[in-house]
Amino acid sequence: MDHALPHPWRSGSLMLFTASERMSRWMPHPAVVGATMLGLAPVVLVVTGIHASALGQDPAWAFDCNDTTCVDLWREPRMHYRMIALACCGAVLSGWIVTGLDLSTTQTVRERRHRSRPRALSLSTCLVLLGAPICSAVAGSVLAAASIPIGLAGGVVPALAAGIMAWNSLRVEGHASRAAWYLAGGELLLGLIVTVSVAAMTFPLLFIAAAVAGSVPGGVAVAGVHLVLCRQGPDEAAGIGPFCEDSSPRPSRSRMADVICMLVLLGLSVWAAWPVPAPPADAWMYGAAIPG
Repeated sequence: MDHALPHPWRSGSLMLFTASERMSRWMPHPAVVGATMLGLAPVVLVVTGIHASALGQDPAWAFDCNDTTCVDLWREPRMHYRMIALACCGAVLSGWIVTGLDLSTTQTVRERRHRSRPRALSLSTCLVLLGAPICSAVAGSVLAAASIPIGLAGGVVPALAAGIMAWNSLRVEGHASRAAWYLAGGELLLGLIVTVSVAAMTFPLLFIAAAVAGSVPGGVAVAGVHLVLCRQGPDEAAGIGPFCEDSSPRPSRSRMADVICMLVLLGLSVWAAWPVPAPPADAWMYGAAIPG
C-alpha cells in the first residue's frame, strides 16, 4: 500500500518549505541578536543607573526625615529607571537563550584537540565560579548605594564573565557548544537562586550584608556543579560518542538582516537609556508641595 502523500498535499508541503526557507534567509543570526542584547543590556543598566543616582534621596532608605524629605518627589522617574533595569535583566536572560540557538550541537575536531590540555582550566574556572557570586554581591551592594540599576549592572557583569568562562571550560571538557552554553547558564541560575534564598532568610539580621552572606553558598553550589559536569563530560574513550566535524547544514542568512537587527536594538537601547524629566536633586529645599 502506497503511503505517499497525495499530489496536492505534497505540492502544498513543498511550497510551505520553500517559503519558510526563503523567509529564513532574511532572518538575522540568533548569535548576532543574542550577543547584541548581552552587550547592550549592561550598558543601559550603567547609563540608567547614572541617571537614577542624580535623583534625590529615596525616602525608603532614609533613617530620619521630616515632612518634606519623606515625600518622594522623584517617584515617577525612579520607577521608570527601575522598570528599565528590570527589562535589561530580562534582556540578558533572553540574549543568553537566543545566543545558544546558533551554537553547534556536535563537538568539533577543534574542540577535540583542545582536550589535550590539562584539567587546570576546569579547576581555575571552578575557582572563578566560586568567587563570581561573591564579587557580584559585593559590587552590586556597594553600587546600589548610588542607584538600583547601577547596582544590578555591578552584579550582572561579573556573572556574565564567569558564565562565558564556564562555557569555554565545559566545551573544552567535551560538551557540545550549545549544551555547554546552556549548562553554564544553568549554573549561573542555580547560583542566583541559592544566593537570593539565603539572602532572603538572613536579611532581617544582616540587612545589606545578606547578599554577600548568601553569595558564599551560591558560589559553592555553582563551583560544585561545574566540577561535576567537567568530570562527567562526554569522553571518546568511554564510548559515549565519537568526535566529529560539525557538518550540520546551516541556513543561509542575510548580513543585511544582522545589521538591521543590531541597529534596531541599538535604537531601543538609546531610547531606554534616555533620561526622563525630573526635579533637581535639591528640589525639597525649595518648598516642595506636600500632598494632602
